[in-house]
Amino acid sequence: NLLERQNVRFVAINSDFVPSPASFPLLFLKKLTIHFLTPFLFVKTIFAYARVFRQFSPDVVVSQNGGYPGALGSIAAIFGAGKAKIPVRSMVIHHAATTPNLFHGWFLRIVEYYLAKTLTSLIAVSQATRDSIITHTSITNSQKCHITVLHNGVKIKKRKKGGGSFTDFPIRIGIIGRVESYKGHFELLHACSLLKPIQKQKVLIKIIGSIDETMEKKLMKIAHAADLEEQVEIVGFIDKPIDIVLESLDAVVMSTQTFEGFGLTVVEALHHGIPVVATRLGVVKEIFKTDSPFLADPGDVFGLASAIGFVIDHYGKFEISDWLTINPENCTAQYAAQKYYDHFALQLIATTPESVSAHSVKLVP
Repeated sequence: NLLERQNVRFVAINSDFVPSPASFPLLFLKKLTIHFLTPFLFVKTIFAYARVFRQFSPDVVVSQNGGYPGALGSIAAIFGAGKAKIPVRSMVIHHAATTPNLFHGWFLRIVEYYLAKTLTSLIAVSQATRDSIITHTSITNSQKCHITVLHNGVKIKKRKKGGGSFTDFPIRIGIIGRVESYKGHFELLHACSLLKPIQKQKVLIKIIGSIDETMEKKLMKIAHAADLEEQVEIVGFIDKPIDIVLESLDAVVMSTQTFEGFGLTVVEALHHGIPVVATRLGVVKEIFKTDSPFLADPGDVFGLASAIGFVIDHYGKFEISDWLTINPENCTAQYAAQKYYDHFALQLIATTPESVSAHSVKLVP
């Protein structure tokens, strides 16, 4: 809606120019592609993108990357945009930047040297993601490429008033997302096993998200050993909007143990006024006060148990907003869209000042 009001045309382009190693039938061909052919495919992809961008002639190219280096096609798009002389060339990184594999270190060093010169804008979705880029890449070493932090926005249709007015038990605490070991499901069950007996009786842990059979068996074994079988419900994937999923919960847990780029579920829950227990990762440290009783350090199951116990003992007696440093309203999709628009508008003004009037760029309050 914002783009339409500003007379902005949006074109989405698939990044599948680089053949995936998974498409090769033999293992040795996969390894050959990954370790030796990637640089050549990367260069080929740059020229493919350049042809596409010359066809559309956009003012702004936004390359969406998961982690970094992530999808090399997304990085090649920036160089393709540079060759096509696109004014604004921006890359958004949503997860952690990691060190390259054994054979690609030299290649990525070269890529990052020129990437810093080609990017007009590098965006991280959280301070945690920004820090990982600075630590694990050389993109910012030359001081030519600066990182801007723009938080993700969530699309919310309606809101509940915060704090919790729930009076009946059990309190339904959900952990939402694909079930993987680093997401902290095991730590969550361990923490719940440390709750007082009366607290255990008042809680129902709902595990929501896609899960394979092996992981499900492991979780149920832990639940049995911790005497939590009656308090754990493995729901699986729910193909419904997040608003509907959150309506079935009284609190949400994000217990990720390694790295979290942002943590959309946290913001979505807070926007509904639903209490959130979380580890200090991703955007959590940026939106919660440091002394919040809802937070625990990664790996600290006792701290996680204390945070869950606080929610159980005080449910309906606090306002979650009292423990936040930002207004959840500032994490809506509309708010984020405006921030992105303003960012790109300023980039366009800075790179093509002589043609600003032709682009009709203006910032919208």
